[in-house]
Amino acid sequence: MSGMVVVGLALVVLYGFMLIGIALWSAKRDAASVAGGKTFFLGTGIGGIVLLFSMMASSFSTWVIMGCPVTTYNTGWQWIALVTLYQMTLTIIGGYLGPRMWVLRQEYGYMTVGNMFAHFFKNNAVRYILVVGTVLGLGATTVAQFKAMGQSISTMTGDMLPVWICSLFLYFIILIYACIGGFKGVALVDTAQGILFTVILWGGLLIALFKAGGFATMFNNVAAIDGGKWILFTPVGAAEPIWNFSTAFSFCVVATVGGFFSAGFLLRYFASTDTHAIIKNTIWFPILVSIGVSTSGGLVGLSARYFINSGMIPADININSIFQETLSHLTTPWWQVIVVMGVLAAGLSTVAGNMTGAANNIVYDFIHIIKPEIDDKGLKKYGRVVLAIVMFIVWFCSVKSTGAVTALVQLSTAFYMSAMFPFATMFWWKRGTTIGTIAGMIGLLGGVSLTTFFITPPFGFTAGFIGMLIGLPLYIIVSLATKPMTQEERNAYFKPLIEGKSYDKTNVG
Repeated sequence: MSGMVVVGLALVVLYGFMLIGIALWSAKRDAASVAGGKTFFLGTGIGGIVLLFSMMASSFSTWVIMGCPVTTYNTGWQWIALVTLYQMTLTIIGGYLGPRMWVLRQEYGYMTVGNMFAHFFKNNAVRYILVVGTVLGLGATTVAQFKAMGQSISTMTGDMLPVWICSLFLYFIILIYACIGGFKGVALVDTAQGILFTVILWGGLLIALFKAGGFATMFNNVAAIDGGKWILFTPVGAAEPIWNFSTAFSFCVVATVGGFFSAGFLLRYFASTDTHAIIKNTIWFPILVSIGVSTSGGLVGLSARYFINSGMIPADININSIFQETLSHLTTPWWQVIVVMGVLAAGLSTVAGNMTGAANNIVYDFIHIIKPEIDDKGLKKYGRVVLAIVMFIVWFCSVKSTGAVTALVQLSTAFYMSAMFPFATMFWWKRGTTIGTIAGMIGLLGGVSLTTFFITPPFGFTAGFIGMLIGLPLYIIVSLATKPMTQEERNAYFKPLIEGKSYDKTNVG
């Protein structure tokens, strides 16, 4: 075992214990975070900087280092353009939904989005269906994180340590610090990790540009490969594109719509200090994640085409770790260790946030409904057990899964789309009904599941797009055929928003 591998593994272990230390410090500083279930699962008072970086770290994660560079390497610069477009648009709705959700949470004391829907619709079915979609979405993207983190450590060791052992160690690290620090502890850890992997991404891009001779030279050299015949999602030397137009279009639609209703975003709207922090976050978040994160990682993946073609790095490198491999060959093998730390910073934050959110949903939307007599401390104990079990199941699925990181992340946004129907009925289309909302959610989740696990989606569309094509007509048709909520009921529920002038555009009339 080389000295670099020994040092790298030591840093991985040290990094894990450092995160546990941050969680311990957070719990000691804010004793309420471990005193009861509500504050443990939804530590409120998350300010602007923590809100911004924790949302970024828990949402885009290892994909920006292990997924985006690989996809850009395979498909070209068009991928960066599409990713940047949807990232710039997916948080626009946050400036609308976020403040309204925060006000309603303050008024009614919601712990989950499902709790909010159950209250509005006066129907627990909406709550239960949403939890299924949310947990499946959180699970899909968490599988991607375990795969990417395990792969990065395994690559650093020259595949001496198998991926499953590496990811299992990380499972225990996350479990410990998430159980100690609760939601607020996880958010603080996310902030530190978000800053770390952003710095590593941009450090990697600057090195790649320096070696390539700058932006213009790099793009010219990449364009010259294969006679410059790069069309949408067609890899170099290939006669046919990896993605046809249907796949590319449907991917962007699902990623954008599903991104609007990302479970990590929605939960943090509840936990924010105030509405001003949410609005500021809506401005800065798309800038940070598109320009600061995915663009930098994607350009390193793009530059690898030139470096391999010119012989600067070998052609037989592990493409699934293209960011890591490119930088280690261009500069020093020690970049293997640096990138591993970036991948861990990205992945651990997402897994912790996702699994804490999943436990929150299961505890308050299922267990607390079945056993309403359980107090906050009891719910916290249930939550820790649920966290351990759900995260273990997801870890096990990551060992068995053959899906690519990008495909798994896209699947998560497909499941998140189930929230579009209850949100539409609440805030935009007053003709929507409870039965129509339920029909739309079931149709969407059924379509996504069918075309993910049983049959191949037709015409190259993604599973999420097929689910939307099924769910949306069902929602509209069934709503028009059933009785909507009365105007008086809507006005009574939205009284906190009606009385606030800044929310007068909410569709309650």
